[in-house]
Amino acid sequence: GGYGVAPFYVREELLERIGTDRFGSLNIAEELGQHRFRVYDDARKYGYATMGFGSVFQLRAALDYLLRVGVPNIEAHTVSLAQQLNTGLVGQGHDVWTPKDNRSPIVTFRHHRDITLVRSTLEEAGIRISFKAEGEELRAGIALFNNSDDIDKLLEVTANWA
Repeated sequence: GGYGVAPFYVREELLERIGTDRFGSLNIAEELGQHRFRVYDDARKYGYATMGFGSVFQLRAALDYLLRVGVPNIEAHTVSLAQQLNTGLVGQGHDVWTPKDNRSPIVTFRHHRDITLVRSTLEEAGIRISFKAEGEELRAGIALFNNSDDIDKLLEVTANWA
């Protein structure tokens, strides 16, 4: 979703325990007079203001897309790519912090090179990656939209650091 979307989930059996901290025209079930109100006792009690409908529709489309692709398919795809990256980095001699058989699409490794050089090399290649530990570690987060070519491209760059 876009700006202003903050999904909020509460199990139905906890609705009574988790109160609201504000009032608005959309969560009031009844006006009792003298600035007193009764809010809805269901999930509507959390929706006190008008939603950013455009952003909500974006979020809905994104969630529908993820459901169509399927969470198990996304996991299989991203974990496979992460394992490809992990194997390639280990083969290049990098210190890979992520265990080889990890079921996460995240791979963290140390590069042991000048941080300025590493940053500029990645930028020139059009690769976006997270710098951690004051830039000494890199964290690659593999996503649904990545493919094997993306991993190969990153490994081409990291081969020059090994």
